[in-house]
Amino acid sequence: MTTVKTALITGAAQRLVAAIATELHGRGYQVILHYRSSSEKATALAASLNASREDSAHCVQADLCQHNDVITMADKLISEYPTLGVVVN
Repeated sequence: MTTVKTALITGAAQRLVAAIATELHGRGYQVILHYRSSSEKATALAASLNASREDSAHCVQADLCQHNDVITMADKLISEYPTLGVVVN
């Protein structure tokens, strides 16, 4: 049985961090692309990554300065991505 490696990348829609997300994806990781307000960029990056490997990139929105957003995001990650093993912040 193969375990899917999953990485959460915060601020993943922008510049260098998008490149890190792309690199991890290229190494076989399922990537969770966090964004605060760059929905279009995050969605475009996820679509690009999913074009090369279906259902391997997902987006999650949260303002990490807002406690309730962090709790909601954490609950989603715990329930939907049990193999989360890497966080890039």
